[in-house]
Formats: sequence, C-alpha cells, structure tokens
Amino acid sequence: MNRKWALKTILIMLTTIVAMTIIRPSVSATPGEEENQRLIIHPCGSPGLDIQAMTNYFLHRWKAAYIDLDPAPMARFLAHINRLDDNNIDLVRVFFSPMRTDAAVITAKHFVNFLDNKPLVDMYCVVRASKNFLAYEYDAKVLEEILREPGIGI
Repeated sequence: MNRKWALKTILIMLTTIVAMTIIRPSVSATPGEEENQRLIIHPCGSPGLDIQAMTNYFLHRWKAAYIDLDPAPMARFLAHINRLDDNNIDLVRVFFSPMRTDAAVITAKHFVNFLDNKPLVDMYCVVRASKNFLAYEYDAKVLEEILREPGIGI
C-alpha cells in the first residue's frame, strides 16, 4: 500500500507542477496580453521531469541517499529492463531510503543546448519507466542481484 501511495503522490505532484507552469495563450488575447500568456517550454517537457527535481523530492520526502551507476552496472540494469539499446538513457540513479525497504531507480537522458558554442542548458531529463510511472521500484536485495557482476558472490 505504501508503494502505491508513494507513486500516486509523485504523479499528483508532477501533475500539479505541470498545471501550474504551462500557460496556454488565449485566442482573444490582446497584443499586450500575449507576452504575459506565452507557452512556457521546458527542456524535459515539464520541470518535474528534471532529474534534479526528482532527486530533491527523494532527498526531502524520503530522506534518501542516491548513487549514479557506473557503466557496467548501468548496462546490466538496462539489459534487465530490456532497454540496453536505448540511446536515450545516459544515467541510472538509484535511491535508498531508511524509511523504505525498497529502492527506486530512475533513468535519465542528457540534454545540452548551446548558445555561441557554450553550453546554455546542461541537464538530465527523466525517462519514464512506463506510461504511468517515472521510477522503477525494486526490493534492495533483488536490485543487488540485478546489478551484481556475473560470477561474483556465488
């Protein structure tokens, strides 16, 4: 039940952020009002999909610590979720909380935008786990087995 509640909380939070940030221009807007009603575009599609926003959520809500997987464990995890060939995933971040027995895993893609050959925007955007979920959830021991190098710990 806690798992479903936590995931619903994340979805509600992200929906609220999206609703508060996106302003659709009105058809009847006067020229002076148009500038105030611009559509706000975020590199990740929504500010809630910025890896830093998700990290802050897990740090503050769940008092979680996190690690970013090195290339070999990251490849094993991506193979486990059948996304090894997905070129959109550049980062796998694992969250552990003393308040929970399971771990949350978030995948992200790197987004860089340049202006005058200098990085203007450099961030990671969350790649959804599925249509309805942003993170994968695993029992810590199961995740350890997935990430363990083959032949180690037998």
